[in-house]
Amino acid sequence: MPCGQNCRTRRRPGWRRRPDRSTPATEPSGLPSPAESRMKPRMPHASVTPAAAAQPEVARPAPATRRKLRLGLIGAGTWGRNYIATVRRNQDAELAWLACKNDDGWQAAGPDCQTTDDWRRLLAAGLDGVIVASPAPLHHAMAAAALEAGLPVMVEKPLALTLADAADLARRAELNGAVLLVDHLLLFHPAFEHLLGLLPRLGRVQHLAIAGGNRGPFRADTPPFEDYAPHAFSEALVLAAERPAHVAARYLARSDGPEGRGELVEVRLGFPAGGQALIETGNLMPGKRRELLLQAERGQAQFSDLAAMPLVVNGLALPVADEPPLDRAVAAFVAAIAGRPHPHLGAGLALAIAELMAECRRQLDG
Repeated sequence: MPCGQNCRTRRRPGWRRRPDRSTPATEPSGLPSPAESRMKPRMPHASVTPAAAAQPEVARPAPATRRKLRLGLIGAGTWGRNYIATVRRNQDAELAWLACKNDDGWQAAGPDCQTTDDWRRLLAAGLDGVIVASPAPLHHAMAAAALEAGLPVMVEKPLALTLADAADLARRAELNGAVLLVDHLLLFHPAFEHLLGLLPRLGRVQHLAIAGGNRGPFRADTPPFEDYAPHAFSEALVLAAERPAHVAARYLARSDGPEGRGELVEVRLGFPAGGQALIETGNLMPGKRRELLLQAERGQAQFSDLAAMPLVVNGLALPVADEPPLDRAVAAFVAAIAGRPHPHLGAGLALAIAELMAECRRQLDG
């Protein structure tokens, strides 16, 4: 019979009191608490008619796909073909045009890439940016034309072979409001970027010892010092965070044999804050070397991209990301085109390196 207000509901066997509202719904781990997991979901009080329940859901438009940046590449030698593979791996860009004069480059570019043997065609191809990976003597002419066309430009190091040409490219980039970036590759090594982030804890850099070079290559178009020194100078200037007040350069070895021109150079830098750098670089080393030793106020560090553990700080090998530096450099170029410039890839550092190179060359051959 009907129950009155004082009628008490009979409890089923196994009935348990509902948890108090103050009981937390989740454990500290973030998973549902045992009490919450036993609670059945409450149905809404509003009724739903069968007709309304049968209505299909309104289709929502899919999010717009972001357009990939269309890049052009000038030059497909050994290093240029590395750019082809690197751009292909980048999720935000595609290689739309390639200018080169060899079949290997055209085949490496693939069927979706337009190819030409005239690099000037890239300037009017509607590209979002151009990478210049040609021999160093051609950097200035090609980069200058692209900057005048208003295109963002990434140039392989060195930016140019003379200080005048490097300064001209920096000026053109500023006048045209165009991005001008230089690939100083070791700055994008994950171990170097990690070391850079540790500098506030290590303190002021007191001494740097940098060795970079190999036996060869012997290039007819680029002097060995200009080929190798930009790597070491980029590391030294970024870690010291200032330009040197004192520069001294001398030959350790020279050759002009049948292999080609050979140079091994020692450079000593003195910085205004008191730090020093000793650099050995060139193509007359017994074998490949890319090493950096850093002594700071509160510790030491060693960086070598040829080592299994490339970064050691205060005697402890630190794990770093396993990502090719060129991938990170191209990603930085793509980000700069999108308005997010990298602090170490711009024309300012490249121009400072060009000034340092010019002073060293003056002392070596002046």
